[in-house]
Amino acid sequence: MRARLWIFILLIAAVLLPSHSVFAGPAPTGLPMVTLPRVFCFRITDIEKVPGDPTGNAFNFEFEVLNWTNSQASGLSLMTAVGSTAVAGTIPTITDAAIDADGRGGPYQVGAEIGFGAFDSPAIQSGRGRGDQLPGLPNLINDWFAIETTATTAAWFAGEGHPIPARDLLGAMTTAEAIALIPGLGLDALGDLAVDGGPAPYSPAAPPAGGGPPFPDGTGNVLDGFVLTVTDFHEGEILSLNWFLTNAAGGPIGVPITPATAFNPGAFGFGVFNLMRLPLGAPPFGRAIYVGNSGMVGTATEFVQVPLPVNMVLDPAQFVAEFGAGITAPFLNPQDNIFGVVPNTTTIPEPSTLVLLGTGVIALMQYRRRRRHPPE
Repeated sequence: MRARLWIFILLIAAVLLPSHSVFAGPAPTGLPMVTLPRVFCFRITDIEKVPGDPTGNAFNFEFEVLNWTNSQASGLSLMTAVGSTAVAGTIPTITDAAIDADGRGGPYQVGAEIGFGAFDSPAIQSGRGRGDQLPGLPNLINDWFAIETTATTAAWFAGEGHPIPARDLLGAMTTAEAIALIPGLGLDALGDLAVDGGPAPYSPAAPPAGGGPPFPDGTGNVLDGFVLTVTDFHEGEILSLNWFLTNAAGGPIGVPITPATAFNPGAFGFGVFNLMRLPLGAPPFGRAIYVGNSGMVGTATEFVQVPLPVNMVLDPAQFVAEFGAGITAPFLNPQDNIFGVVPNTTTIPEPSTLVLLGTGVIALMQYRRRRRHPPE
């Protein structure tokens, strides 16, 4: 009987464990002979607890944005989606948005490096936000600003003439053209993924012939230094956000279409941004929230450092994330749908036997309850 019980638990865990891909964007290109390189649109570069917060559940999330669309990005808007969850009364709440002048800087896991003053050394993260790396290079993040937030929204805009440059990945007519838009397909000289334009040389080898020129650090389609402050983020909770890159006029670069699997030339201009807080030491995975999601994980395409605990040695926390493109979920507050888009995905119902961390404990409890009290 005990053997049958453990088989049951393992089967439940196998069904519920989400699959995932390191490709953080839409796969279809509309051209059958084009294979897109694996890229990401967003990535967490640092997480820190808010200094002085007595609850221990308020965090600053710093992230970089990569623009793989056919238009320069002059803004970014985030809106809370229905996939957000709470285990302690309220869902995670947005309280502030800001800019960190040098993006991710400073040694990992010590001190508080998300700041708004002097550059932190060493400069670890790639991209335009790392203004101390190349003297004289315009540090575009300093020309961006955050506007007033609400509990469910945040937005940033670029100063005049300082958008994030575009690299139209979905417009590539051949695989070689697509590869040519990616700075590197392996690791950069810092041991980080080279997709966001880190310093050469790349390993294990340079990109294939015909593609992947080593653009100088800080001159690509990436901007690091966006900071989102969230409170009431307890273990087991999820914050799900719709995101949109916007043009100089404030309109979205891309919008969802139905069905979500159809080719959408603006698909890299919008998507979902999912964060989940796990208990310390939990397996580094989370469930998929929406149809079209692959599941929240903790790989190098979601986080600069893997694993990435909160940058406080004595008081850490653990997160998994997913940054998907090409889908928009229903808005938690319909009034936040300022672009009037029609969501093209739905939530995946959470099974009653779902075990958040895949331990099988809930499945075991429900199995025993049914054994002791069979239905009449």
